Amino acid sequence: MIEYLSSSTPTCFAVKMSGKLNGTEYRELIGKIESAIKEHGTANLVYVMQDLEFPEWDAMKADAHFGVKDYRHIRRAAFVGDEKWLAWFVKLAGPFTRAEEKSFRADQVNEAVQWACGE
Repeated sequence: MIEYLSSSTPTCFAVKMSGKLNGTEYRELIGKIESAIKEHGTANLVYVMQDLEFPEWDAMKADAHFGVKDYRHIRRAAFVGDEKWLAWFVKLAGPFTRAEEKSFRADQVNEAVQWACGE
């Protein structure tokens, strides 16, 4: 499930992801991000991950397509959660992206939004 947080702006997408992500809702999110990139040139992301399960195939496919096509237009991406793999993922992916990426603990949602969405 994807829930849009009230701290989202036209150029910063703050979302909470939980449970099993499906392709339909993930493609909807990607569409909104792509529209913002077309209008503003860049976008920022805050992904709050809580009790996330392995996503459906369509969601993974949409994410891979976004990563290849449009992720280069992401300026900042904050990944929020207490899973140990999350911080490792951010460190490992960092050299392969143009985005400034940072991981935050689950209790640091406000800090993540301030860092990613603040100008």
